[in-house]
Amino acid sequence: MLSLESPPAACRIWHVRRCTFKRFFSLDELVESIEKVTAADVQRVAQTFFEQKQIALTILGQSSMA
Repeated sequence: MLSLESPPAACRIWHVRRCTFKRFFSLDELVESIEKVTAADVQRVAQTFFEQKQIALTILGQSSMA
């Protein structure tokens, strides 16, 4: 999983995880944690952090409307 990261980025990721959680998580533990996330979990977090009045949207790309 870290093979796509540069060595400094991999060290930074390892350091943050180690300092935050006081241990390093195996790839299997990370995958298991991700797979446990449900749609209800995502909805709950979204409702906590995103207020409809505060959202702005920018769309970049070609328009199909000519």
